[in-house]
Formats: sequence, structure tokens, C-alpha cells
Amino acid sequence: MCDLAVQFHKEGNCESKKALYNSFERNNVEGYQFCGQDQLIEVDGLNGLMKVAETIGKKIIEENDWEESWRVDDFQKKNKQIAVYNELEKSGKQNKYIEAYYKSTCENKSNLSRRRKPINLSSTINDSLRCIKPVF
Repeated sequence: MCDLAVQFHKEGNCESKKALYNSFERNNVEGYQFCGQDQLIEVDGLNGLMKVAETIGKKIIEENDWEESWRVDDFQKKNKQIAVYNELEKSGKQNKYIEAYYKSTCENKSNLSRRRKPINLSSTINDSLRCIKPVF
């Protein structure tokens, strides 16, 4: 569903980003990962990453949890013009949750070569939608 919101956003639907934010903020159900992190970052870039950092950072503080760096590292790789860790550190000085996220990602560096590349559901959904013929 989050991938569908990304697709709608790419096609100019202004409400889809708002819906993605609302969905992300509401999905903090115990025992489940946050749905939509990657999609939020894809749609809103650094602002999306800061929202993810704040939300996950709160969980880090409240539940003594941790976060690996792979998501931040991936964003940095795709956005070489942004000093992502510097931006997180700077924002962390104003927000304790972002600071917790920043520190956790610095302490828990991941090895991306160990991970499988995530499936891009947006392109899969796009391909499927192109095959659907409207019936009138």
C-alpha cells in the first residue's frame, strides 16, 4: 500500500504524501516494524529521513532499542550532495529522538554486502497496472 502511495505521488497526487506520513505515524504497533520508512524517504528525501529518524529514535529511547545504519547509508549513497550524517547530527542537537537515531546508526554500522537488495514493488505494481484493461 505504501508503494502505491509513492506511485500516486510520482503521478502528481498531492494527497498521497500526506497519506503516507499519516500511515507511517500510526503504524507503531508493538512487535511490528514501521511500515513505509523507505517509501517516506523516497517521496520526501531528507525530510522523510528526519521523520523516520524521529519516530524510530523515540522507540530507541523508550524501548532501549537500536537501529542499523543501512537505511541512512543507502540514502547517502543515492544523495551524494547531502552530508546525511552531518544533517542527522545537527538535527539531533534540537531533537533527542533524532539524536538517539543518529547515535544508534553510528554505533551499529551495517555491512550492505551481507544484505539482499530490497524488492522494488513500485515497478512491479506499475507493470501490473499497465496490463489492466479498463472494462466499460
